[in-house]
Amino acid sequence: MNGMDQGQDEIRQYLKTIVHNTGLTKREREAWIEEMSAHIWEDATRLEGEHGKNDALDLALKNFGNPKTVRRQLSRQLVGIPTGLMYGIAGVFFALFVCNIALLMLSSTGEPMWQYYSIQSLASSPALMLGLALTTLMLRRTRCRRHRLTLLSIPVVYAVPWFLFHLTRIQMFWAMPNLVIPAYSRVLSFSLISYLLLFVWAVVLYVISRNAAISRFPIVLSIFLGLWQPVEYAVQYHLWQTTHLQVFWGHSDVFLTANVVGVVGPAVLSLMLIALLVPVFHWLDSRTVRRQQATG
Repeated sequence: MNGMDQGQDEIRQYLKTIVHNTGLTKREREAWIEEMSAHIWEDATRLEGEHGKNDALDLALKNFGNPKTVRRQLSRQLVGIPTGLMYGIAGVFFALFVCNIALLMLSSTGEPMWQYYSIQSLASSPALMLGLALTTLMLRRTRCRRHRLTLLSIPVVYAVPWFLFHLTRIQMFWAMPNLVIPAYSRVLSFSLISYLLLFVWAVVLYVISRNAAISRFPIVLSIFLGLWQPVEYAVQYHLWQTTHLQVFWGHSDVFLTANVVGVVGPAVLSLMLIALLVPVFHWLDSRTVRRQQATG
């Protein structure tokens, strides 16, 4: 291996530490590595006559910056906030989710006093904290303000009925979010409406953002919001079986019963819906390209 190849390998390893854990896709990582490598190599070539080949490369890497600092700057440029801060906020929301689950388990009635300020199991405190945690993590897949605004609009669909219910006490607002949670629909016709609404919602988001990950997120979020309570009940059931403490009594493990189909089925169908979106997104992209070519 000659010196040039060694230098390129050293630059590449340095840049890999920068793009690691930034939320970039594989293609994006390669593009950023290629672009930054060209800048570093150009700087090293400029410094080579004055400092020698080896020292020039080391100095060029030093000039480019500390990997952690550059990664933080890159994350702020792509996501809007540093990656560490994003994970920290998501961690706080998830910790609150776990704490609220514990409060539900330890409540003798299963309905703590703050349950009064919830929309069934959908916008209750655990579901809200889980949704906020997942939304915060999805910031990793945003690349501009339009992406971030599109992403933040998704939990609003669940939160607005929550506030409207408290302002008006109209029961319709209590149940509205269930329309986009197939797992909460016990009637086939309502389930079909839920899947149709999720599909249309995803397509509209893609038309607005051209970001496939964000556009799929309503479906992903609906899966988690539909599964968290059955999982909580299953954990509570096994805690009761293990400890025989009366505080854990009152729920069964749906995953051990025939009703598991009603829980897992909507999640599987939602994943199939995500797969169905792939050709739709490709068609929208090709249609946009054809339109640009026609106007160009």
